[in-house]
Amino acid sequence: MTVVETHGTPLPMAERAPLISFEAENSFWTGLRASFGPVRHEPLRGSRLLLASLGVALHLPEETALLWARYEVRAGEAPCAAVFPSLVTEQAQPAGPARFEDGRLERDLVPVAGGEIGPAVSGWVDGGHNAVWDFHPRPPAAAWAAPYPLACFAAPPGTLQTRHRLVAHLAHRILGRRLALFTASVTGTEGDPMADRPASGRGLSSSAHVVASRERVEDLRGLLATGEHEFAVVVDGERVTALLNLDGAMALDPAGDLTALPLRPPPAFPVERPVLEIAQAARAELERDPRLLGVVLLDGGGPVGVLRTEILLALAGTPTRGVDRLGGDPLSRLAFVCPVHDERVEVAYYDPDDPPRCSHGDLMRRQRS
Repeated sequence: MTVVETHGTPLPMAERAPLISFEAENSFWTGLRASFGPVRHEPLRGSRLLLASLGVALHLPEETALLWARYEVRAGEAPCAAVFPSLVTEQAQPAGPARFEDGRLERDLVPVAGGEIGPAVSGWVDGGHNAVWDFHPRPPAAAWAAPYPLACFAAPPGTLQTRHRLVAHLAHRILGRRLALFTASVTGTEGDPMADRPASGRGLSSSAHVVASRERVEDLRGLLATGEHEFAVVVDGERVTALLNLDGAMALDPAGDLTALPLRPPPAFPVERPVLEIAQAARAELERDPRLLGVVLLDGGGPVGVLRTEILLALAGTPTRGVDRLGGDPLSRLAFVCPVHDERVEVAYYDPDDPPRCSHGDLMRRQRS
């Protein structure tokens, strides 16, 4: 596969740059590079379009961060019909194949903390029929690669020649802010444009404490209250016996230990097993018992992470939000309570920017029962 690496060209900025030595400037621009490609493409099922997987990454000098980037791609005279992602408002991970529906390129997104698509990405087709994306890393990125850019081009099957243009707004500790322009031409190769995407659940999983069943409930509460990890996996030797969060730990007798918990052991799967297989295998049990927080991933017999119920149900085919729908975690059977004012409410869709409140304005807690 072809990957083209190029150095950046300085662009003028509205603000006046501080006077810096030639050696410092030269060191900065010599160490700044962008890599374009590989580009993979194949006919998009159900259309006369080519679906192309694109790629660009920035190699930044030390003490440099990316503030903003615009990435543009043109495929010769072939106009771009649609792009993915077109709007992302929270950390997310793509799930499932791409679809071309009603003139739009869709692919389900699964909300996940620290996901591979950042919370501020927008994409569109401009007036020149180019694919365009804006990226605003939060916080500014010390290393960066464009996450999962896909584009549909009205091009005949065969070789796809793409022209790439990247404008990067950078911040250096000494030099201040700089604008850089990178350009390259990349010849695409035919093949599954999403074949090189990670299929395991490791990138989707949440970290967890691993706690022996002999430990006391009171100690487990203190561990989860630190906020270092949201979950705790309880083990008895090599056997996983429970999966808990802080709410679950608070419901247990603080004087007891973890040897005889009134909970069903969570499903557990090897981390190398394809994540879609895990989702399908666990779906029935997760839907049957909404109290289950997720499944435990194992590596060498030991727990290495937790795949949340919400993510698994989304991957298994439960309706999730599409590319252009705004934030919120699609969950099932959501009930919230206010223990202070003894109020309860059920919602079909949870919006983290507008969480449920009782009639007195207090935040309500999710009821897991």
